[in-house]
Amino acid sequence: MEGNKVKLIHASVGSTKMMCIEALMRQANLVENVILLVTTAEIKAGRLNLFDYEGKSLLILSRV
Repeated sequence: MEGNKVKLIHASVGSTKMMCIEALMRQANLVENVILLVTTAEIKAGRLNLFDYEGKSLLILSRV
């Protein structure tokens, strides 16, 4: 951990598939693909920011 950043190591991602609204399926697939590229994460101002190995922000998550 560096400051408020956390380094992540993962081997694989698994999920179950179930039929739901097509837009939600696309969103789930997108998040699944992005998660594989994440190497660091940072929580700042109530938002979870996920970064790749170059430090590029891939996805920002927050509560709604």
